[in-house]
Amino acid sequence: MVKVREMKKRICFFTYNMFALGGIQRVVSVLASELSKHYDVFIQCYDDPSAENRSLYNLSPDINMVYSKRIGGQSPVRKALRKLNQKTGMVEKIGNPALLNYTYLLPEEQNLYKHVIEENKIDIAIAVGAFESYLLGSIANQVKCKTVGWQHNSYKAYYETPGMACWGMGYIIDKYFPMLDKYIVLNEYDEEQFWEKRHFKCDTIHNPKSFVCDQKAELKNKNFIAAGRFIYAKGFDLLIEAFKIFAEKNQDWNLTIYGTGDGLNNVKEKIHEYGLENRVSLPGFSDSMVENLLNSSCYLLSSRWEGMPMVILEALEVGIPVVSFDISAMIPLVDDGVEGLIVPQFNCEEFAKAMLKIAMDDDARMRMGTAAKEKAQKFTVEEVTKKWLQVLKEL
Repeated sequence: MVKVREMKKRICFFTYNMFALGGIQRVVSVLASELSKHYDVFIQCYDDPSAENRSLYNLSPDINMVYSKRIGGQSPVRKALRKLNQKTGMVEKIGNPALLNYTYLLPEEQNLYKHVIEENKIDIAIAVGAFESYLLGSIANQVKCKTVGWQHNSYKAYYETPGMACWGMGYIIDKYFPMLDKYIVLNEYDEEQFWEKRHFKCDTIHNPKSFVCDQKAELKNKNFIAAGRFIYAKGFDLLIEAFKIFAEKNQDWNLTIYGTGDGLNNVKEKIHEYGLENRVSLPGFSDSMVENLLNSSCYLLSSRWEGMPMVILEALEVGIPVVSFDISAMIPLVDDGVEGLIVPQFNCEEFAKAMLKIAMDDDARMRMGTAAKEKAQKFTVEEVTKKWLQVLKEL
């Protein structure tokens, strides 16, 4: 008897772009590459095909890329309504379902998703991000595949921060998220928030760390490190305020912030204003972050919100302690006094005190670094992939 080879199921990730710098791109690359060992994996995005760079985050050659053209020509009325609602919530307050659907659901985008699913015979579609998730939910009953939404920021950032992300979109979220077969969030706190405030059941799957490092930082170099895009959410303005306070009491330790972004000049101006040019370095983007982390002794996370910051997983992996504001994203990552120090939200004075503690207490720094390395083992690609495979198998 000839044994018939069973065809692999097909998964497609729907995301905005894949070959730009960012935590979402990195984690999708890591997870998609691992899942490609078990499924035929596709990724739909709006990148220019000529920009493909699989080496950026080691995207597997087995991944099938689907490049789409961004839908253009949205009506000025729809654009104006979206902008108005994001700033004021006015369209949401009017409460007209037809108007809300008109504002947020573009038929051309819905048809694009349906076309990708049908043409590539996708068995499971995974929407990467809240906007992609409600779009996929809006067509879930029109496609012959299972549908999964995957959130990449905190509940507070998406739904409770005026002017940001999904502010003013309660109707859209409440209507279309439940149409998905699964919705994945990054930590248990956000899962609880969805249930308490929207009576909507989610599953929690943490992000995996993006690399394994056999080395551990020696924690002897007197240097703090931070990294990310220079945008409001990352709070680098708060970080400079905290470092100014720290620098008045400590003359030895310096700070390096890696990254680029629209807010870079504002941070430079603040550094100049405080006369910290010799204490704070801004080298731009770096493709040697493992080495940079190993040569540092503490990671500083000043973000106003995060989903599950990959940079913290990387810091834990090389065994450097973390100082962070008390945001929900840190709950599964750092316990106060164990792998680092957690301070009240956006209190720069307390943040500076935590920096001084790390800088002055060698024993505490070494102890936290060891605990950080141990904590990182909870977020291996293998462990996270097991959870994803379980969820996908349930579908």
